[in-house]
Amino acid sequence: MVGIQILAFVVFSKALHHGILAFDDNEYFENYEVLHFSWKSLTAYFSHHYVLMYQPLPVASYALSYSLFGLDPFPLHLLNVLVHVADVALVFAFAYRLSKRVEVATIVAALFAVHPMNVEAIAWISARSSGLYLGFGLAALLCHLKHIEAKQDVRFLLASLGFFVLALCSKAQAVLLPALMLLLDLYAGRTLDRRAIVEKVPFFALSVVFGLVTISERGTVDNITQGMLSSFTVLDLFFMATYALTFYPFKCVFPVHLAAIYLTDKTGGHLPIAYYLSFPAALLGAYLGYRAARARRYVWFGLLFFLIGISLNIQIIPSRLFVVADRYAYLPFVGLFFIVGHLYCEVRDDPSRRRWHVPFTALLVVALGVFSVASYQRTDTWKDSVTLVTDLIEKNAHVPYLYRAYGTRGNEKLRSGAAEEALTDFSRALELNPEDATTFYNRAVAYKNLGRYQAAMSDLDRALALGISLSGIYNLRCCVKFSAHDLAGALRECDKALELDPQLFEALNTRAVVRFASGDPVGAEADFNRAETPGGTLSRKEGAARPPPAPF
Repeated sequence: MVGIQILAFVVFSKALHHGILAFDDNEYFENYEVLHFSWKSLTAYFSHHYVLMYQPLPVASYALSYSLFGLDPFPLHLLNVLVHVADVALVFAFAYRLSKRVEVATIVAALFAVHPMNVEAIAWISARSSGLYLGFGLAALLCHLKHIEAKQDVRFLLASLGFFVLALCSKAQAVLLPALMLLLDLYAGRTLDRRAIVEKVPFFALSVVFGLVTISERGTVDNITQGMLSSFTVLDLFFMATYALTFYPFKCVFPVHLAAIYLTDKTGGHLPIAYYLSFPAALLGAYLGYRAARARRYVWFGLLFFLIGISLNIQIIPSRLFVVADRYAYLPFVGLFFIVGHLYCEVRDDPSRRRWHVPFTALLVVALGVFSVASYQRTDTWKDSVTLVTDLIEKNAHVPYLYRAYGTRGNEKLRSGAAEEALTDFSRALELNPEDATTFYNRAVAYKNLGRYQAAMSDLDRALALGISLSGIYNLRCCVKFSAHDLAGALRECDKALELDPQLFEALNTRAVVRFASGDPVGAEADFNRAETPGGTLSRKEGAARPPPAPF
């Protein structure tokens, strides 16, 4: 077991040297309460949504890390890797408790430890919720198994409930755990009598409560339905569901062409052909699964564990334009790996199949080796924002939604001083979505940095027409005119910005510079003093008045 954990740590060790991505990661650290960890701040973590999700425990862990290490990414990545290493041990314990066979538990834990589909849940700081949810969720299931074995000892039931709450505070998918507990009851041969049902009532009640909390924020509801119900028909959603059902088992065996985001678009009025072919593939898979499950308990258990675990992520509840995601498989794959482990033992123990034992063993060893190398290499995809978004662009067709990817990459290039390269990305984004005000704003910044002031003003006029962050727009117009040596025009633009937001920190500083350059040191000092007072405000997004890039 320790050897598998060491292997998992080595495979994902490259993530320890990666940075904080402008891909959800940075958004956590734009919140005051995350940057000021305290007992008082804890109430905010449990009463607010962050990055459109309710996940108080992951957010608290980010805040604690910041309070101890600042924005050093090493501790953030280290904790993600260590959580995965701990999850490997829990997966081993869970598989062993169910099968009572070390071989089964070893195979399940080893496949889980190094599978390439798990890279996203480990290498991406923002996906820590997946690791915590699986860990606390399996702890809850293990306590439930102990509760069954100990003749319904209430102490283990309460422990299971406690871990269940922690899982709910980590990721919304934990609402599925009570259904998995019922599955464990059936697999353990327990009769689903009144007592077995009644003891699940608190679990299901908490699932309902946390489910309502999860969708209680408008932004979260919009995130669930954005683009899907308006752009796709019910029939489209049906084929998206069958595609997801076939996608994950296929990637479990052949984890190739993985991407951070798999975008879907109706080109020419229809979905990609793979979506329509997924329906007969799903029917064939269901038939073969049914045939195998009739004679093998471990098959129906593993398949149902997978199906329950993935059920919230197969577009029964549509989720923007992302039909599938690697991190969604983090827990459900445990069920499929359980089947593989048992199948290995069946081949080894059955005299009529024993000739397949050596080839099966060799296949597993080769698969683990290939998976380990693939995961080690894919971890590099998450090393920085430009690399990640470039991978996203290269792995997807050029559908309109990619404008956000180009915008994100443009922002990163702009921050690194590569304004000309950023300009190319911003222009490509606007080709895909000519109505994106944020990209017009950001391209104006690139034009300004390149000294192309007329083009910058043209883009800012367009951003104003589209109506975003007016005070920030006027402040940037002030900067452009100041750079073009139009001091009077710059002062007018700053005045407009401060009319809209009298305490805008950046506009006060900008006007102070303009006033000083215009020969008004007294006015400049007054603006600087106002900017330094507690009344001066600084936008939570990106530390300035600049509107943020549209998030994925």
